[in-house]
Amino acid sequence: MTAKRLSILALLLLAACAPDPGRSATQTAAALTASRGDGIYLVGVDIALGEWQSTPGPGESCFWFRRKASGVILGSYYGAPGSAMRIQPVDYEVEMTGCGTWTYLGP
Repeated sequence: MTAKRLSILALLLLAACAPDPGRSATQTAAALTASRGDGIYLVGVDIALGEWQSTPGPGESCFWFRRKASGVILGSYYGAPGSAMRIQPVDYEVEMTGCGTWTYLGP
């Protein structure tokens, strides 16, 4: 690839990765720490790092896990709703099922 093509490719990649000017850091932090329910969340994109606590929901059992991008499970829980989970920098995504509402407690 020529130097000119590499330069154009680099500019296109930078433009694609640029932050949305309509979103402030405060909005992003608020969105990442908002309460959560059942789902799969990408760490740092959909959910914040830190301590999360679930409040018992209508289900009788709660299952959550944290995993790397490679799929390796780093931590998991299966038991009664009302558990705590610490999302760490090595985590890629988390999945929660039947745990009720998750509330962010802090970093």
